[in-house]
Amino acid sequence: MQAIEPLVALIKQQRAQQQHTLDALGKIVTRTVELQIDAFGDLDDQIAPPIARALIRSGAQIVEPLIDALKTGDAELRRTAARMLLHVGGARAVDQLILSLGDPEPQVCQAAAAALGRIADSRAVEPLIGALGASEPLVRQAAAAALGRIADARAVDQLILSLGDPEPLVRQAVATSLGQIADARAVDQLILSLGDPEPQARQAVATSLGQIADARAVEPLIGALGAREPQVRQTVATSLGQIADARAVEPLIGALGDPEPQVRQAAAAALGRIADSRAIDPLIAAFRDRVQNVRQAATGALIKIGAAAVDPLLAALQDPNSTVRGAAVNALGSLTDSRAAGPLAIVLERDPDDNVRTAAAWVLKNSGLRSQVYDSLSPASREQLRMQLDELINRYAPDEYGG
Repeated sequence: MQAIEPLVALIKQQRAQQQHTLDALGKIVTRTVELQIDAFGDLDDQIAPPIARALIRSGAQIVEPLIDALKTGDAELRRTAARMLLHVGGARAVDQLILSLGDPEPQVCQAAAAALGRIADSRAVEPLIGALGASEPLVRQAAAAALGRIADARAVDQLILSLGDPEPLVRQAVATSLGQIADARAVDQLILSLGDPEPQARQAVATSLGQIADARAVEPLIGALGAREPQVRQTVATSLGQIADARAVEPLIGALGDPEPQVRQAAAAALGRIADSRAIDPLIAAFRDRVQNVRQAATGALIKIGAAAVDPLLAALQDPNSTVRGAAVNALGSLTDSRAAGPLAIVLERDPDDNVRTAAAWVLKNSGLRSQVYDSLSPASREQLRMQLDELINRYAPDEYGG
């Protein structure tokens, strides 16, 4: 067992060879309670999980020794044991981990709560609810997060009360967990919490309202689109898309003009989820956005809107802006509507921008629209025009680059 500590040191120094070292460590560890858990006490959270898993793979019986370590008088040993049970614990560890929620050391309680959340055994729900009243914020935060992972509706009422916790990180964890449980009882209090003074907490609240997707949240979320913080506005836009209520369409169209690109992108994606035809022209206008991710989100949204977007997209093929024309080509290619076949062939032949012609060539080559163009030709001109179209497609969309 003395070989463990040098191996742990080697892991820290040579992470590139970590797996080989872990395998060696697993072979050294016996199946008895001689496992020296304290050798792992100073490992960071990136190293501890693979060590624990390697030990399990090696056949080492570590769960029982870890459970026993939770009962020792050494606080650091108890914390380390609880932290490792987060990764290898199972139902056998639940009873002792529940007892460890009352440990005099807050970090032990925190680690125990996290382990119980990962194990997700229903026996832990009531004890974790009790831990929401712990004096230490880090314990309350861990308990709230664990209850979200377990996602048992018994926790909802106490979590709702904990939205008023004095610590922002606890409120954030509570809001996140209520979204994971997705119980409509939480909606009214979550709506009130959209006024939380901390932006991270408001962001978690907005996310949870989107996950619950209750129509009562639509108007309050629309109001929150005006938040000062861009990350909050982005999350609010995403949540409005998840709820997919038509009342949000005009406000989200307005958000396409937000000064922050991540907000514009989220607004475009949300409009795609709602799929209301009122958004078609504003989304086509978003093809002019200077940020590629916004343009791509607008394209994806128009594809989700579907057939109603085809005629406006065909009109956009005449736009003086080549970026708009190119984006319209790509959207039409994904929609594969027969109305687009002829106009795309004309773009391939006549558009003044090579990038747009290339986009049209790839669309025609890789979709069923190519054959539809052929079928639309008169018999007298079909062969000649087909050869011309094939030549253009092969020029702008060759089978091999550089050919």
